[in-house]
Amino acid sequence: MAQPIKKAPWRPRRHRLAGTRSGADRAHPAREGAWARFAGHPWRRLPRGSGLRLLEIGCGTAEDAGLWLHKGVHEYVGVDLDEQALVYARSRWPHLTFLCEDAASLSPEVVGRFHLVLIRQPDLWARPANWHQVFAALPPLLLPAGRVLVEVAGKGEAALAQRWLREAGLLLVGRSRRAPPRGFLLVAEAARTRQPHGKG
Repeated sequence: MAQPIKKAPWRPRRHRLAGTRSGADRAHPAREGAWARFAGHPWRRLPRGSGLRLLEIGCGTAEDAGLWLHKGVHEYVGVDLDEQALVYARSRWPHLTFLCEDAASLSPEVVGRFHLVLIRQPDLWARPANWHQVFAALPPLLLPAGRVLVEVAGKGEAALAQRWLREAGLLLVGRSRRAPPRGFLLVAEAARTRQPHGKG
């Protein structure tokens, strides 16, 4: 007797807009484990203590939200323009916050400020003007000593993201190259003004 075919859970199609990244290409367990190893080391540079806040721009279905909570994140906020993906994310993580908004329009007065802002595999070449605005809006969303992590696939996108981070007034403090399809990880923080040394 033939066994009934089990229907796979819904996954959104890859849909790239500014502030949007579908979770469909992150659903594979091996890739999710690779991301856990890939993203592990920046946590050594984050502020220690309770109450860590994370903003993921282009969260899609928030496949890795559980990972960040396990790593010590107290409050996770996901932003995406794909409402269908967010419906799925909310069904999995009803206690987390998901916003269907353009990330370039986020206001710290509304969403607060964060220890970590995460952008994974943005489609920089498809919508450069929109993503440029997203990068420009990052500094007000950061808490003191907060970090921005950007994961891009290729060298060209890494150079473009690096330039936009600098134009936004952020300081690049790390750049790692990983095996495909992960590409490059850029780590940036708010540029600090050096204080003149006092006279002895």
